[in-house]
Amino acid sequence: MHISVDSFYDHTVIPIVVIGTGGNGAHLIQRLASANEALIRLGYAGIQVVAIDGDTVEDPNIGRQPFHDGQLKQMKCRAIIESVNMAYGYYWKYIPTMYTKETYSILYRDFSYQNGIAITCVD
Repeated sequence: MHISVDSFYDHTVIPIVVIGTGGNGAHLIQRLASANEALIRLGYAGIQVVAIDGDTVEDPNIGRQPFHDGQLKQMKCRAIIESVNMAYGYYWKYIPTMYTKETYSILYRDFSYQNGIAITCVD
């Protein structure tokens, strides 16, 4: 089987914004890390993720979401991004706030996410 990806992505990192890092968003970020590893090993530039969430890890999250006791009271986006960065050696980023018009401005000004993919994982 031959998998073809447009040559644009050979040398261009694909920016992805994940809005919401609870149950669905945190699991998605873990899967994106696996997908990134595959892309890099196939010779592509990979992806760059920025996670946005203003919520903290609470006791009921442990077990249902991929967080542990040592992350209690941390911002969810920080906890999951730091876990992925440590596991894979990435430099993915997070913005510890709810998504607003101001957050949108930060993404485009500070992270150059003009041509990115936004995935919402909010309830």
